[in-house]
Amino acid sequence: MIECPSCGAKLKYDINSQMIKCDFCKSTFDPKSVDLKANVAKEITIENLDNLVEAKNYICQSCGAELLTFDETAATFCNYCGSESMLEDRLIKINKPDFVIPFKISKEECIKIYEKKVKNNFLIPKYMKDNFVLEKIHGIYMPYAIYKFNHSGITKNKGSKYWKHRGNYDYYKDYLIEADVTANVEGISYDLVSNFYDQYSFGISPYDYNEAVPFNLNYISGFYADKKDVENKVYTLDAKEVAEKYMGDKLKERKEFRKYGCSHPKLGLKEDTAQVGMFPVYFLAFRNQKNNTISYAVINGQTGKIASDMPIDFMKYLILSIFISIISFVVINSFLRINCKTLLALGIVMSFNSFIISKVNLSKINDRKTYEDDAGMKNKKVNKEKKIKSSKYVRKQIIGFLLGLAIMIIKPVDDIYYYLGAIILFSLNVLCFNDIVKEHNMLTTRKIPQLEKRGGDKHE
Repeated sequence: MIECPSCGAKLKYDINSQMIKCDFCKSTFDPKSVDLKANVAKEITIENLDNLVEAKNYICQSCGAELLTFDETAATFCNYCGSESMLEDRLIKINKPDFVIPFKISKEECIKIYEKKVKNNFLIPKYMKDNFVLEKIHGIYMPYAIYKFNHSGITKNKGSKYWKHRGNYDYYKDYLIEADVTANVEGISYDLVSNFYDQYSFGISPYDYNEAVPFNLNYISGFYADKKDVENKVYTLDAKEVAEKYMGDKLKERKEFRKYGCSHPKLGLKEDTAQVGMFPVYFLAFRNQKNNTISYAVINGQTGKIASDMPIDFMKYLILSIFISIISFVVINSFLRINCKTLLALGIVMSFNSFIISKVNLSKINDRKTYEDDAGMKNKKVNKEKKIKSSKYVRKQIIGFLLGLAIMIIKPVDDIYYYLGAIILFSLNVLCFNDIVKEHNMLTTRKIPQLEKRGGDKHE
């Protein structure tokens, strides 16, 4: 906690003014001021020995989530499970980060960003619109690895360029392109919290690293933070790939590389020391009391970019589907004569499309269950969930598709077979679309996080 030198009250970082502010006497101070840190405000949370910082570690009684705070702020809502409960705390020491990107977006602006996101979405559940209050928005500083890569010296790349055509063959000339290149790439960042899913982290990226400042507790005051539990090396190859692509694009802009047909130049960048920065994130958790699941909305506290789960309310989906079906039938019937063969063909197409959609959804669901879509969680080597068998969800599509195709091939004389086949296909498709909604909701909701890194998965 940083005390106000005028009145002794607690100082907090104010986003709107970008200053340290006392809510009691209204005094303000520059967070970058050396005098403030050393002489004006009394700072009681920093432990300079061994580059450690002392903080309070809050543990949610409902889900076991851990949040850090560098002042005496208490919480009534847990960011990870949305529980309305006070959090137990204990003092801990953590490694001091190298940089911090201060919050620039306020909670009030977050409300507008989220409301704009969901305003025209008729299908999302009611609780995601009605259960949204300012108190549930929590600003959290997330630890990110900030990677640096460099290269200095000669780089060699191959090029190939069309030369001539002779007989039945095209001839190309190969080139070896040498260039003396000095390059430095920095600011590529990945979060280091396993439970901050990559889906959200990537969804709100990028951050503007140019606005990062040396770590200073003045910026953290009044906010929560999360602890690093993923090693920097987990994302090193991903960061290097991004850096290589960036530099490759820069090299392609040079006429020598274009002239000699080098379309994929590489530098062979070397990794510099990765540092850790605290980046601002707003976290919103929406709890579905019926099935005890959570949906999240995450907002970049610097840029305002949002990534949000959008589950579907099945009754709203059903109402909208019936409405669209009636309108579509009236419109199509106005231009085309719908006969039994057309209906059957439409049913076959719908079965095929729903099969493809289900297969894609199921692949994503199984990637989540085995953490193939999240390098941080996969690296923790936590217990993986059992994969879903795709046959359970796609057998209806297969049966309907094969039935419709068989009728088309046999070409029965009586139209009743076509109509009967169409009725069966449309009935199966309704069930398939119900499954697709369930699959979508599996991807946009999560179980209440009994976090593996914080005491084991206690869900039944």
